[in-house]
Amino acid sequence: MNTFEPGSSHTATLRVKSNSTVVMDFDVVLWLGRAPTEQAAVAQASVTVSPDETKAVALTLVAPVIQDLFSVYVDIYHEGSLVVSYIATEPVRVYATPSIQIIDITWS
Repeated sequence: MNTFEPGSSHTATLRVKSNSTVVMDFDVVLWLGRAPTEQAAVAQASVTVSPDETKAVALTLVAPVIQDLFSVYVDIYHEGSLVVSYIATEPVRVYATPSIQIIDITWS
């Protein structure tokens, strides 16, 4: 499982393959959410894919500031119509690593 610090930036690379018979443009939306309707962090990209071509799509998002476990969702659209929805099998954990330092000790 990937663990992200709150507010940190991360890039997910999604590989897609066109089963279409012509070149097509797609809009890809990737988001983290605790439910499909919640978008705690969102990344978007557009991609043009030729017939039978496989392409890598890089999507960069900023992790939410809320510490929790988030599912990873992907929707792909063509001309505004949803073509495919995907839910990743592995969630993302947003967690702030405990960190503290002692500056000094004074006595009186």
